[in-house]
Amino acid sequence: MNPVKKHISCMEETRIDIQKDLCRWVLKSSSQMAWIHGLAGSGKSAIAGLETSNTALLVPTISYHLAKIHQEYAAALLKIFEEDISLHAQSIPLQEQLAILLKPLYVIRAAKPTIIIIDGLDEWGKPTEQYGLLEHLQSHLGKIQWLQIVVTSRPTAEINRAMVDKELVRLFDLTKDYTAYNDIEIFFKRGFSHLHEHGISPSHILDLEAKADGLFIWASIAMEFIESGIDMPANVNIVLQSKKQNSNFGHPHSSLYYLYEEVIKQHFTSKQEQQQFQLVVGSIISAYEPFAIDTLAKMLSFVSDLKFNICNLESSSVYNWEVQDLEERIIQRISPLLQYSAKWWAYHIDNVTEDTTTVRGVAEIVTGKHLLLWVECMSLMKQVDQIHISSHKLKKWGSKVMDRQIEKIMDELQQFVNAFSVPLHQSTPHLYVSGWAFTPIQSPLRKSGKNLVQVLKVTRSGQEIQWEKAGESLRGHTGEVSSVAYSPNGQYVVSGSWDRTVRIWDSQTGLQVSEPLKGHSDAIDTVAYSPNGQYVVSGSRDKTVRIWDAQTGFLIGEPLKGHASRVTSVTYSPDGQYVVSCSDDKTILIWNVQTGLQVGEPFRGHTRQVSSVAYSPDGQYVVSGAWDSTIRLWNIQTGLQVGEPLKSSDWVSSVAYSPDGKYIVSGAWDSTLRVWDPQTHIRDRELHNGHTGSVESVAYSPDGQYVASGSHDKTVRIWHAQTGPQIGEPLYGHTNYITSVAYSLNGQHVVSSSFSDTRIWNTQTGLLVQKLFQVPNHSVLAVAYSTDGQHVVSGFNDLTVRIWNAQSGLQAGEPLKGHTNTVTSVAYSPNGQYVVSGSWDGTARIWNAQTGLQVGGPLRGHTNHVTSVAYSPDGQYIVSGSSDQTVRIWNAQTGLQAMEPLQGHTYPVTSVAYSPDGQFVVSGSSDKTVRIWNTQTGLQVGEPFKNHSHSVSSVAYSPNGQYIVSGSMDSSVRIWSAPMDLQSDNHFSSLANPPDNILSGHINEHGWLCSNNGQLILWLPPWTRAGFTDKRQICTIPAHAENCAISVDWTNFVHGTQWTNCWNPT
Repeated sequence: MNPVKKHISCMEETRIDIQKDLCRWVLKSSSQMAWIHGLAGSGKSAIAGLETSNTALLVPTISYHLAKIHQEYAAALLKIFEEDISLHAQSIPLQEQLAILLKPLYVIRAAKPTIIIIDGLDEWGKPTEQYGLLEHLQSHLGKIQWLQIVVTSRPTAEINRAMVDKELVRLFDLTKDYTAYNDIEIFFKRGFSHLHEHGISPSHILDLEAKADGLFIWASIAMEFIESGIDMPANVNIVLQSKKQNSNFGHPHSSLYYLYEEVIKQHFTSKQEQQQFQLVVGSIISAYEPFAIDTLAKMLSFVSDLKFNICNLESSSVYNWEVQDLEERIIQRISPLLQYSAKWWAYHIDNVTEDTTTVRGVAEIVTGKHLLLWVECMSLMKQVDQIHISSHKLKKWGSKVMDRQIEKIMDELQQFVNAFSVPLHQSTPHLYVSGWAFTPIQSPLRKSGKNLVQVLKVTRSGQEIQWEKAGESLRGHTGEVSSVAYSPNGQYVVSGSWDRTVRIWDSQTGLQVSEPLKGHSDAIDTVAYSPNGQYVVSGSRDKTVRIWDAQTGFLIGEPLKGHASRVTSVTYSPDGQYVVSCSDDKTILIWNVQTGLQVGEPFRGHTRQVSSVAYSPDGQYVVSGAWDSTIRLWNIQTGLQVGEPLKSSDWVSSVAYSPDGKYIVSGAWDSTLRVWDPQTHIRDRELHNGHTGSVESVAYSPDGQYVASGSHDKTVRIWHAQTGPQIGEPLYGHTNYITSVAYSLNGQHVVSSSFSDTRIWNTQTGLLVQKLFQVPNHSVLAVAYSTDGQHVVSGFNDLTVRIWNAQSGLQAGEPLKGHTNTVTSVAYSPNGQYVVSGSWDGTARIWNAQTGLQVGGPLRGHTNHVTSVAYSPDGQYIVSGSSDQTVRIWNAQTGLQAMEPLQGHTYPVTSVAYSPDGQFVVSGSSDKTVRIWNTQTGLQVGEPFKNHSHSVSSVAYSPNGQYIVSGSMDSSVRIWSAPMDLQSDNHFSSLANPPDNILSGHINEHGWLCSNNGQLILWLPPWTRAGFTDKRQICTIPAHAENCAISVDWTNFVHGTQWTNCWNPT
């Protein structure tokens, strides 16, 4: 690494006052960081005497010089690199660099201070990175007492936020506290001391001193210009005649700008020179990151050289990190110019004028091969997240210039990058091999590439594949989603998960907008946005609270540690200055977000774990709910409880303030929501007669008129906050317990999360998605036709079985009575002489269809409800399914069980049916599976059909016995190829024979289809995996259902060392 370089230091006898103050600070101050700040040209760098500008080298450079001073530290560093020889400081985040390289300094003892100087910090990277650097450095400094840091910069907002009001920091304000007039006098006199023979007089020097007006950089530029010409007095006159600065107030740099203007005019006299100057300086000014001079020269005349397989990757069978020299290839084959252009071209387009030439040029890029080649380049450069940002900018730009094609393609590119984020991050060849194969053929993105890429053909239940519907479910987490929140402007949603990550989503498209925020070491239970939308706070079972930059994904400062158990809820104060958190340790803590320090003592009073906290709109109070069945109010200033606890009837799971602060709503485990008056501590009203499970989360609409609640009954409900009744029907769709709900800022949407997924609902139209089916008294729960079609048998919830004349509709005879609970299933024997019925009383009963009499005793054996019954084709046997998770086969003549129970289902069996030849029985279950049983042996045939995402409610065989149809509560109907023997038939679904290594392959946890030796073959989107691996599923209705039938034509498939053959640019 390169050490910092020497810089021109202060001229002797100048800046005496501040140098003395700095010396006193070094020797006597308890603070460890000094901030020298002032306007540009005020002499900060001259005082510092050193410079550095590369943030990636900052910590390694510091470590290098400290290791030269302290042998003990050098030995510790050597050990670190020996233990991890692959460690490359520039490739890991700055905060991790600091943790790895500075922590060994904690144990070093030094006799005298060591000073590090960071010059011109405001010129480094992004403001958020500057803030993060200072925050992290300050967190380490307190543990390294002999180390001091001097920072120079302009007083920008982010640096000011990191430095002001910090005990660790001493401020040196060059603008207010130190004058430079005497120093500039010395500077001019010494600088011009040898120029009197050239006609520079003392009066000239006095005039120049007055003109400089205390600005060092003006004096430096003026002297350089005067010395550059042959006629120095003439140059002096040019400088002195430049426009005078009107006032320092509001225009601190105007005299400098006028001087620059005169200098430029003198150096660039011809029109050609002026145009060249504008081109060069314009390129520098518009650049988004520093680059070398030779890169600048090429950028002015060189079109980015994008190429297919630009880094010459030999195989698609390996991960990027398994290509040993990939970093070197990137440096050699992706020039600095191309790296810069790939990363920033969309930003430059966003700032140019809307001329026809530019629009045509952008259209050519996004509708041809260059778009794919650009994505390849970004994948190799580890800039996948930047594709999201760039495509978003280009989409907005396309709208501005009214080019709908650009808009559509960029919209789809965002979907593409979100869908194929894993292969783009892990194995670049699969941009083509996998990503392009699963991109809808009719999509504008795929059409723009025409026939550039030859890939396998994938169909979904016989239809062309389509993008998953955006906005219904936000998919990406690999664990239960525990908490969600809208950004203040409603554009984004943040989610926290048991997979230990925080993710940010675009609420309009449902696409993930950045990489997951990683840092927690255990499940995340709660997330929240700051009021300005710039930050996200998360709480975890690792007992910490963490604050993240919502734009960069960087962790801000160190984790907030103080809780002794898992953090259950976090939220920001209305002014964004504080975060409140609560925990299973029964306490509530307030944190200062600037310092990361705990404010005051913990709020104590709850006797069981605290589950939820919320700030009042004025920021004066915090309300908390706990498993001690109480709601408590706390005064933020005093930390004291306000009044007596508000007592709920069960554990409190969620609390929230109304926007006007007049009410508090609470949700409890007894399914109730209650509204409280925080002034009187009296329960105002109760929102009831809705949820049937514990209420896990509640939220007020922004206008305070409505309350949304989420429950263990898997529904979201909207309530009128003033009067209490439920508004419309429940919002159905979640297949698991709901854990969190939140309103969008405009009140038009509610976001909800469950242990399975996250969903966004339209509060206007989403209310009537589905009505809960109510069964009235004497409801019919089962019906069946007789084989001759003359009669219908039905089972009722009044415990009876009834037979009806199918022609007249009249009941035939009296009800068949005997069951002691609801009749759930009925079936005729093949000869029409008998009826079998199953009931919640745990029995099946056989009836004579002519006389209505029960034949023999009840068929007893099930230990729970009988849910389904059916006759064998020959009428000799009866099969029954039960909530006891078993299938049983009975001899219809004797009423005895024909064999041992058929066991395998893990939840209630809901439906059973015989195959036409009687050799097999099919069963469906609430465990989401369909299973086939051999009726001779009682053994399960093959593997279960597992592609349903909810309870299977009905199963049946086709008349020819070749197919099975199943219906499910996941709203889908699926058709399966029926196995005919005991062999498992679970090969990958194909229209053409796949390569041999695929037949013996497996799908790993990241979605890669791998060969038996672990080589990558194909990456599969989550919605294809179940259907892809099970060719028994023939068709799914509707085709877009989860785990749908997938069929693959492998004809054009190339992979491994042949992968480049997929590219067909002609």
